[in-house]
Amino acid sequence: MTLSDPNAPAWGTILKSNSNGTYFGLSIDHVNRNERGYVDFEKMTGLDGIALINVVSNPNEATVSKKKLLQTRITHNDGGTWERVTPPLVDSLGNKYACSDAVS
Repeated sequence: MTLSDPNAPAWGTILKSNSNGTYFGLSIDHVNRNERGYVDFEKMTGLDGIALINVVSNPNEATVSKKKLLQTRITHNDGGTWERVTPPLVDSLGNKYACSDAVS
């Protein structure tokens, strides 16, 4: 569900339902999406309950600056809780990543 202002960078909220889809609750806020509505959400095929998302870690600042800072999160319980993903120190070629922390 999109919750950002029309002229602001886009993000939304993921809702989680009960087993028969009659009640919905908040899973996580500020999930990144683009102007066309595509959300940074990836469910892991064959691994029940595990998904990855990118959240906008600076929603208040991004509204003004139009620059989103993203943070990757993972769930192991079908969206019940989300944890920050700590980036690896180097890529497969031994190059350092621009990010080095899971803070914010």
